[in-house]
Amino acid sequence: MTWISANWEVLFGGVGTAVIVAVLGYVLRKRKTEPEAPSQNLEAGDHSKNIQVGRDYKK
Repeated sequence: MTWISANWEVLFGGVGTAVIVAVLGYVLRKRKTEPEAPSQNLEAGDHSKNIQVGRDYKK
């Protein structure tokens, strides 16, 4: 607490604030959960044809 009161100008100045924001951003980004797996849905109507292709579909 003594260090904060002695160095409040540096801590809340531009450089100190940028460092604090960068550290908080890094920590919060690491806490994110894993992204959901992609899902694919196909709905076929009357007289329709659905084709799922991984790559390079040639008719």
